[in-house]
Amino acid sequence: MPKGRERCGMTDIYECVDNKEAIQLLHEMIKENDALLLKAANGMKFIEILESLRK
Repeated sequence: MPKGRERCGMTDIYECVDNKEAIQLLHEMIKENDALLLKAANGMKFIEILESLRK
């Protein structure tokens, strides 16, 4: 049975083991004017990812 995200048509979903991996992946993938939905826990210092994207 497909997961909820797959039933909704969300096929480009990535899971990273740490912020460093997430930051590298995002910088490689995103282009100007892209829209992103990011989900993470505050305990994982999510602000590090956001600050990296602002640069």
